[in-house]
Amino acid sequence: MSVPRKKICMLAATPLTIHFFLKPHLVQLAKNHDVTLMVNLKNDSYLPPLELPITIIDIEISRKIAPISDLLCLMKLVYLFRKTKYDLLITVVPKAGLLGMLAGRVARIPQRLHIFQGEVWAHLEGFPRMLLKTCDSITAALATDVLAVSASERNFLIQQRVVNPLQIKVLGSGSIGGVDLTRFSSNPKRREEIRVELAIPTDAIVMIFMGRLVADKGIHELITAHHQLSQEHQNLWLLLVGPDEEGDIIMTEPNKWHQHVRRVPFTQEPESYLAASDFLCLPSHREGFGVVIIEAAAMGLPTIGSNIYGISDAVINNKTGLLFQSGSVEELKASIKSLLIDSDLRKILGANARNYVEQNYDSKKVLENYIGYIENLLHPMNNIRFRLNRFFDFCSALLAIIFLLPLILFTYLLVRFTSRGPVIYWSKRVGINNQIFWMPKFRSMKADAPVVASHLLQNPNALLTPVGSFIRKTSLDELPQLWCILIGDMSLVGPRPALFNQEDLIALRTQFGIERLKPGLTGWAQVNGRDNLDNVKKVDFDYQYLKQKSLGFDLKILWLTFLKVVRSDGVSH
Repeated sequence: MSVPRKKICMLAATPLTIHFFLKPHLVQLAKNHDVTLMVNLKNDSYLPPLELPITIIDIEISRKIAPISDLLCLMKLVYLFRKTKYDLLITVVPKAGLLGMLAGRVARIPQRLHIFQGEVWAHLEGFPRMLLKTCDSITAALATDVLAVSASERNFLIQQRVVNPLQIKVLGSGSIGGVDLTRFSSNPKRREEIRVELAIPTDAIVMIFMGRLVADKGIHELITAHHQLSQEHQNLWLLLVGPDEEGDIIMTEPNKWHQHVRRVPFTQEPESYLAASDFLCLPSHREGFGVVIIEAAAMGLPTIGSNIYGISDAVINNKTGLLFQSGSVEELKASIKSLLIDSDLRKILGANARNYVEQNYDSKKVLENYIGYIENLLHPMNNIRFRLNRFFDFCSALLAIIFLLPLILFTYLLVRFTSRGPVIYWSKRVGINNQIFWMPKFRSMKADAPVVASHLLQNPNALLTPVGSFIRKTSLDELPQLWCILIGDMSLVGPRPALFNQEDLIALRTQFGIERLKPGLTGWAQVNGRDNLDNVKKVDFDYQYLKQKSLGFDLKILWLTFLKVVRSDGVSH
């Protein structure tokens, strides 16, 4: 019996968003569902036709605030949504999100997904910030499901109280489309051809900017930095690739334009211009996730980026690129000069960037994550086991907190009065889909202990607090993690959450698909060795659990955990 086709509508203000990020998603979804794209085709008219196997409806929706046209657009959306009765609405970009979610709620579309891709108001102040932030809050409140394209963006939206922490998710390591590792790879032949075409010398060091030429992308700071540095370094060239949405950039910066600048208004071959370059510069004031950064990284190029959410996810400072203070021309100049004069540094950072992208942002894996997530929204019956597990976890954690409250208070006082420092130690851990979360434990080590896995310490016993060994052997230090289970970051049973810097363990788990499991308070590896297992054996047990996961298996692990705690088995210190 075949699965019935569902009706999906995606709403966007501009075809640019679809063209660069979402075409593969729409093509894949159209194989099993009836897909409609509503978009203002008059925006970005320089783009080629989308040529997608779906229904495309041209709708008057603008990026900027326009009360009358926005109201008319809202009314039309309500009419179209009610007429077709979609099963799922997906919105991207702020204006489409607000109008789409309002109309979708009125039309009673059962599943409404909004994808945050960077907040316009992030660098604003006063009334404009409050207004736009409120619009995003309304969008999130009206959506049934919310995604962010990076972990740092998710954290920012939560900190700003725009969205409920339990509602917003990040798929995998982030990004909305990932990068095609075959298409974006080093190409010496195209490098030479593009340089000849643009009359750029072969020995020039080319800094590329790729994206919309607008103020909030830091374009004015970039031109200023290049203008000042090029007076001293004649081999520094700037390549600007993207549409100028604020008027002719040459006219707005007439005194800073230099002969060593080249412009390409639009291209369907970004990889060719990246091949002709030596490093990428993205001095944005706001960014949901720097897709061009991972495209450049796949080409073996390091990136200079502003140290803001959305960029800091894609650039590891001093490993895959350099981060600088957003808006600081002096820091930007210093970063550019570092890569300009040090070819070895460019090569090292570029090689690291390629490796990082291969591990985290392969477009096939990213697309698989999105399609799988959307299919679960469309077929909620497939998610019954997950919902039952979540209900079981929540109830169990709540009951455990109530019954163990005296023991929790006893442990709190024990730690509080036997050593200096905070009672609760919060560590950055890797959760489901490799998403970072903060995990609490009663502190068992001294406050100045290194932030590494305890089995890697040379003399861990010397770093224990007076009661550290006792609360570790009795697992009392783990009790605060009941909070993580309560809010949904962890489960009762699952792979133990890795520290954010346990790269080998994270990579192994990702290789075997274990990152799809929610981390647990205890797990199959825990009852088979705990601290005595190396990473390969841990992952082997984690993989066994992935294949055998069931309620019965979970209950068995919980019983074995109880026995292990009573006997203090598997704790090395």
